[in-house]
Amino acid sequence: MAISARAVVPRSRMWGLNWGLLDKVAPRPVSPKAQKAHDLTSAARATGLFSIPGRTPRLKAIYLLQIAAEIEHSLMLQYLYAAYSIDQTFAYAESDARSETVNRWRREIRMVARQEMAHLITVQNLLIAVGGNVYLQRENNFLTHPDEYPFPTTFEKLSRASVAKYVATEGPDPRSIESPQERRLLTRILQEAKASVHHKVNRVGALYAVLYWLFMESDRGQGPWRMSDEARGGILDVGLGGVHLRDNDFASRDEFHRFAATREEWDVYEPRMRVDRTDPRRYALNAIHWIMAQGEGFEPLKSKATMPSHFHVFMNLFKEMTAKTVDLGAAILDVPTNPMATGIGEADTPRTKSLRITNPVAKLWAQLCDLRYQMLLLDLLLALSTERANSLRSTLTNWAVAHEMRFVGRIAQLLPRLSARPTGSLRSGAPFETIAFPDDDGKRWDVQAVLMAGTVSVIQRLKKRGDVDDVQRAILDEILAFDRSRRAIVDDNRHSKTRYRWRNGRVQRG
Repeated sequence: MAISARAVVPRSRMWGLNWGLLDKVAPRPVSPKAQKAHDLTSAARATGLFSIPGRTPRLKAIYLLQIAAEIEHSLMLQYLYAAYSIDQTFAYAESDARSETVNRWRREIRMVARQEMAHLITVQNLLIAVGGNVYLQRENNFLTHPDEYPFPTTFEKLSRASVAKYVATEGPDPRSIESPQERRLLTRILQEAKASVHHKVNRVGALYAVLYWLFMESDRGQGPWRMSDEARGGILDVGLGGVHLRDNDFASRDEFHRFAATREEWDVYEPRMRVDRTDPRRYALNAIHWIMAQGEGFEPLKSKATMPSHFHVFMNLFKEMTAKTVDLGAAILDVPTNPMATGIGEADTPRTKSLRITNPVAKLWAQLCDLRYQMLLLDLLLALSTERANSLRSTLTNWAVAHEMRFVGRIAQLLPRLSARPTGSLRSGAPFETIAFPDDDGKRWDVQAVLMAGTVSVIQRLKKRGDVDDVQRAILDEILAFDRSRRAIVDDNRHSKTRYRWRNGRVQRG
């Protein structure tokens, strides 16, 4: 019997909400005070936050946290893809102010992606705080509805248009910004973002505002976010009055600290981010506020952080691109938009066929990138589902941080140097295609074995080719050696000793 590690396409939690368009919610009120309340009300209604699935505040919070995890996951990959589209030979050229500028863009975008990874793990802690399961799914949305996804994930090269969309997703409402100059610039950027997509780009801030509300003890408010009367009124207006997590909805402090991620474990954490030795509710409010302060708050938030928010990083990047001091055609590689290394249980359509990487060498490297990216997610899932006292947790964490993150990064940076098609100038890019992971830990170990088998098959095919250079061959050898070193641990934790083989992009069992 044949099974496929790619056969089941993950389905986003976002489709459980009644998403709409901000522009079609309601006529705008006249007074400035009423306007601010209307802004959050409109955003909440448009993003479906008045219809959160779940009978209880806890179930509603878990559902929104799963959506938040999808968003942070997708934004992280989107920013990495954009950063890797910057030509390294241009970025690292010597004695050139333009190359220094582009090199700084690359560093700043990668730092934002790194912070999104920290947000993603923080959201896992929030799920643990309310007794939920860790959640790292995300939909490969560009296959079937690329223009309908509420928080669009578009893997595309860095451009003024793409940066405009990043600003729209990360930024607050323009009318909440005090600086007239910054407000005018944001309004202009939002207009450009709207013109480049077929849907409304929703702001992440509305989601986190409602999450913060759910974690408060009551409607009266609770620090560290000083929620404005207008914001509180907007949330009440969408029917969430009195809807808050109760004390017994939270995991015990002991259970929380047995599973929650810490800064010491993960290399992606910000220095000032930690698991507070406090009750889970207080941790949750501080953590949500920290994410909001870094650029995903509905209202502009004052933060003591020395790093600029994501919103301001992309605002400044947009201004520099507008000034045209750098020839983007020379600095940015022509990588594909939403590339695909394989199909995921679907037949080709005119749209998906145009996305496929067909150059044989690049296709194999793209498949290898997907395999190691999926392995990284499995390591994260298994580690965060394992108690800290179990030595297996530190082993899995080491696999993820010291090995898989590095493998994925090296391959993702290699791909833009390879052609996407046998002919033409289009380069390749990392597809970051994911799969639906099992909920059961034992079956997750089974999938680990599937992906390791696929890795061996792809690497063998790459090594048979004569166009793999010494640097690339060293990467392949390192991956094989790493998999051999952990084979015994994977086999010991699997549900069965069934043998798997990788063939034509599918895992076969038997």
